[in-house]
Amino acid sequence: MTLGEPDGRAADDSWFTYESIAARGGTRWMMAVAGPSNAGVSRLGNWDISRRLIVRFAADGTVTAVSFDQKECNTEGTPGGTDCLAASGSDLASEDAKHRAGVILSRYDQFQFVESDHPGCEYPSVTSRKHSGSGRSFGVGERALVWQDKYGELWHALPLENIQEVRPVEKHWPNPWLIPIKRVDGSCIFISVGTEKYLVIIWAKELQEQARAAILASMQAASREHGNGTASH
Repeated sequence: MTLGEPDGRAADDSWFTYESIAARGGTRWMMAVAGPSNAGVSRLGNWDISRRLIVRFAADGTVTAVSFDQKECNTEGTPGGTDCLAASGSDLASEDAKHRAGVILSRYDQFQFVESDHPGCEYPSVTSRKHSGSGRSFGVGERALVWQDKYGELWHALPLENIQEVRPVEKHWPNPWLIPIKRVDGSCIFISVGTEKYLVIIWAKELQEQARAAILASMQAASREHGNGTASH
């Protein structure tokens, strides 16, 4: 409690993260680069120290482990942004998501998605969309659907137990064929997957039918496992 509100936390509150950044002392060097078509400045060495505390909890809220990470880094001026430890614990969340999926049964190279809060899982108009985008490496796991964001850095998971219904594929022009997935909380996500094989026929209906069947098969297998009294973690 003394540490205050964490900088990051797991989706199930199984861990908290706290970060601090300290500037290193001494002389800081930079290198200027000039050419006929471009110019810029690059930092030589790391200027800052990133420290991150990770506190892990059991299901009853008891602290089970505490770890401390430290890294020399730059908060600014690095390609793609900072290279310091992620205060939010996004790297830990990605590992959680991949672990939550279990064995990956079907994998796809890319995907598109549209989120919807409409009653009845209706496809949202452009002006009423909650969130939409694209990503890569979508997978159907034995316990969850998992996918990477568009930059290939973060993983996300949708546990099968949180899925209420997977409806037949739908076409919403000019968008591709989509798989409507209704969550237990009533919200919906429309997903369309792609593979290298289908680059000529992008987001083909046949592929969406196959992906939908894979999701349903995984859900049915998970349901049978629970029905037999064996827990799926």
